[in-house]
Amino acid sequence: MSKGKKVGKVVGYLILLLLLSGGVYVYQEFFKSNTGSFENSASIYLKKDATYDTLISQLKQENILADLASFDGLSKQMSLRDNIHPGKYTFTTGMSNYSMVKKLRSGEQEIIKIVVNKLRTKSQIAEHLAAKIEIEPTDFQSLFNDNNYLEQFGLDSNNIQCIVMPYTYDVYWNVSALEVLEKLATAFKRYWTTERKEKAKKMGLTVPEVITIASIVDEETNKNDEKGNVASVYLNRIKKGMKLQADPTARFAYGDFSIRRVLNKHLQYASPWNTYYTAGLPPGPICTPQPSSIEAVLNAPNTEYIFFCAKEDFSGYHNFATNGTEHEANAKKFRDAMNERGIRK
Repeated sequence: MSKGKKVGKVVGYLILLLLLSGGVYVYQEFFKSNTGSFENSASIYLKKDATYDTLISQLKQENILADLASFDGLSKQMSLRDNIHPGKYTFTTGMSNYSMVKKLRSGEQEIIKIVVNKLRTKSQIAEHLAAKIEIEPTDFQSLFNDNNYLEQFGLDSNNIQCIVMPYTYDVYWNVSALEVLEKLATAFKRYWTTERKEKAKKMGLTVPEVITIASIVDEETNKNDEKGNVASVYLNRIKKGMKLQADPTARFAYGDFSIRRVLNKHLQYASPWNTYYTAGLPPGPICTPQPSSIEAVLNAPNTEYIFFCAKEDFSGYHNFATNGTEHEANAKKFRDAMNERGIRK
């Protein structure tokens, strides 16, 4: 082999080595794990005014990066600095620079799940909805008190609880209050089918009135197999023009949901929400009722019951009565049981 050919071969090997070493560098820069000292996953929250410097600061704070320099280098190559999107971003152990930069650059933020169960007041609802997302409870309060906006749903500021169905809602961290309310409205409209609306109409009730009665039922019992009977009591009282005299409305009006024993001072509390004080339904729901409670109202059995009282065994079930004498006997048994247990308030 000539001297020229030997030199050419050496140069070829050197070029190949450089290419291979460059490939290794590119692999390490792009695809090798670059996550830091967190366990399983870690998240950052980028607000609407977040910059690249904000991003880097949060990545450092949460120990998400093992090597900042390589992440920064790739970020420049992929123009991340000019493509910062607000939201919640979650990173898992073993992610590469490329996968992290790609996630951030494309705005692949995490979905937040807002789980709604029983909530009572407008302020509770606002605080619960805002707890996991960027906006403040006051953003919801403004919408909850905007009757012009709520009119499209057949609701007002007194019965806004109607629109809050107890489901799980998928949203983004940087969602607006209006977008959340629209998600609630979509679930509300989906539930209130033509069939359900027709049932309410045949009962002489509006949708908000059905939900208001259901909210009282929901507060009275968590036993699905007796919700129908509880609903029938209130429907019978409405037909007879009686006051509803529902203990949960007295608690709601008084603003103390820890009350176990409703006393005269609670019953006499002056409020349109207190059905011992005011005839008819309260202005709106006293909680966000479960669908089972709404169904109990819409499909309530025909009974003669006009009274019910908690059973003295504290099982959560109730004794039902068709007259005052029966009811007073049931009520005495429960009062005696509370006295024996020392329940005074």
